Amino acid sequence: MPAALPSREGAERDFRRLLREHSLPEPDEVRPHEDGGILCLWHEEKLAVSVDLEPEGRSATPTE
Repeated sequence: MPAALPSREGAERDFRRLLREHSLPEPDEVRPHEDGGILCLWHEEKLAVSVDLEPEGRSATPTE
């Protein structure tokens, strides 16, 4: 049985912890991403990081 995907809240918590552990600034804003993940934004730096919650090789939308 495949492991359960993390929630958006869990992904944000884990990403913020990763940033803190490496002395990096936390994002100014975190938005839900349409694919089910999250989008982390740093306004002044004009930087965005998309965190995908799907495991590698697995698509959120089935393809044929």
